[in-house]
Amino acid sequence: MKKGTILIPFVFFFFAATYLYAFQGGSNDSEKSTGITGREAHLSELKKYEDILASDPDSYDALISSGREMIYLGYISDMIDPDGKAEEWYSKVVDVGTNAVDIDSRSPHGHFLLAVSKARLGKYRGIRESIRFSKQIKVHTDTVLALDPKYYQANYLLGKWHQTIANVSWFQRQFVKIIFGGLPKASNEKAIEHYKKEIEYHPEYIIAYKELGGLYKDIKKWDLAKEYLEKCISLPDNEEFDHIYKAQARELLKQVSKKTGK
Repeated sequence: MKKGTILIPFVFFFFAATYLYAFQGGSNDSEKSTGITGREAHLSELKKYEDILASDPDSYDALISSGREMIYLGYISDMIDPDGKAEEWYSKVVDVGTNAVDIDSRSPHGHFLLAVSKARLGKYRGIRESIRFSKQIKVHTDTVLALDPKYYQANYLLGKWHQTIANVSWFQRQFVKIIFGGLPKASNEKAIEHYKKEIEYHPEYIIAYKELGGLYKDIKKWDLAKEYLEKCISLPDNEEFDHIYKAQARELLKQVSKKTGK
């Protein structure tokens, strides 16, 4: 069996699952739908920020906003309307995030861009680099939360990090330990803790309910799974891809209903 086959669940880390959108204060403009229309809208927004940077290279806000738009564009290229450019977008965000941290390491924004972009970028890199990224994602997300414990999407990201690594199989974990030195420590308990914090601080953040409900389903806590999935579905759309996450929650809820007969 090939190494890549053995480690497929890990290599895809955050990627096969849904992921967070982009950045604190992400756009909620109605014209930014999914697919081609969404791509064109985000390209237009990106050009606006790039024009600002062309005339004012020191504009930190424009730098961060440009990285946010690139994350959106990468996500659309990756998960919504594939065009082969996702890796390129995520790589650019790494550069933007690195630049932002160099400018102001005490701001959480650059660290968050680095955490999100490396989580997505691992899909396109080899196993060794994906494992290296997993450790960097944790460092940058911990830094974000140390600087701002209520930072939008950061607790969600850390919850997803814990959930994914905690559920790598024993065989895969031993393989990684022998070949690459092992995975970071993680647990479902920590994942639940961070998902709940995200919901406490940002009760409108739909994907956190979906992921928490899905985790409860996986650990067979059916009533809690049902509670959070139903809550996810009941909330009004607040962000660009919420309708996708709610559709996924409905599918998870069907699986819960099959198990419980309710």
